[in-house]
Amino acid sequence: MGLFNEKKVTGVIAGREVTISSGRLARQANGSVEVRCGDTVLLATAVMSKSPREGIDFFPLMIDFNEKMYASGRIPGGFFKRETRPSNWATLTARLIDRPLRPSFPEGFHHDVQVAITTLSCDPTVSLEGLSIVAASAALAVSDIPFNGPVGAVTVGCLDGQLVVNPTVADLDRSTLNIVVAGTKDAILMVEAAALEVSEELISDAIALGHQAIKETIALQVQLAEAVAKPKAEVSFTKPSEALVARVSEYLSDTIETKMRTGNKQEIDAFLSQLEKDTMTALAGDDADLAKEIKPVFAKLKKDKIRQTIIKQKLRPDGRALDEIRQIEGDVGLLPSAHGSALFTRGETQSLSVVTLGTLWMSRSKMV
Repeated sequence: MGLFNEKKVTGVIAGREVTISSGRLARQANGSVEVRCGDTVLLATAVMSKSPREGIDFFPLMIDFNEKMYASGRIPGGFFKRETRPSNWATLTARLIDRPLRPSFPEGFHHDVQVAITTLSCDPTVSLEGLSIVAASAALAVSDIPFNGPVGAVTVGCLDGQLVVNPTVADLDRSTLNIVVAGTKDAILMVEAAALEVSEELISDAIALGHQAIKETIALQVQLAEAVAKPKAEVSFTKPSEALVARVSEYLSDTIETKMRTGNKQEIDAFLSQLEKDTMTALAGDDADLAKEIKPVFAKLKKDKIRQTIIKQKLRPDGRALDEIRQIEGDVGLLPSAHGSALFTRGETQSLSVVTLGTLWMSRSKMV
């Protein structure tokens, strides 16, 4: 067995060997794994608080992606030879990991959970986005934390008209498609994509191809979880009573569905805000504790009713049909003193961009 009683599984994903092991590092965490692909080594740890956080109606999940310069054999430059705050890419990668994981936890689970992914060794040919999601999911799968996973992920590119699963970083630079697909063995949970005017058919084929590879990463995680065989912890879940849900549902009736047929976005927003107040007054009165119980029930029923209205009536809350995009406008030269300015408007969203050129003196100085 050895000192660490390490469990390890290995498989070939998209032509590259991937190894997931548990039991050697971070043994005090609820769950931890090492994921190896080429010369890339990721350490993923998952920890959970002993008790749920009181007074919240959301799942307190925190995802950290930690880049380390030593992983590529480098020392941070500048005066301070220390690791600094996470880069923009690390922050975006953490958010990318969060998206498919967050909906994979049981409803009403309010324990604090932190998942940290750290690069111990970096292979410049290996794309980290999909591998990091697999590492995070595997750490949760082998832990005692309640988790409705595992979740798998891969990156799909298009090289010379051919779809490729988990292309190298160099290949992604010349790929006309860069899409990260994450999901379970039964469904897709997240798609993050950048593309150069590719067809809808190619996107659909890329998602389907990615899902096949996702199943292979999930099979590895299931195999490791079975080898570790760590039972899930007994925790309490915060769920409203069925009677309360029925009361709120009966009070709302079909008012939301009816309003969405006639109102515009501003009217519907005002209507929903007032409806929440009316519901609290009618069902809770001056009972503050009951109002706290009703609020998340109202929010969930509101979301479900709006979603069903969109699906059945083919109408969005702002009045647009499912195949209708927002009006898009672009203007330039708004600011007379700036060297350049532009206003981009899409529906009610606006972005004002301003550019200023440096002086000729600045171009000759050491400032640039």
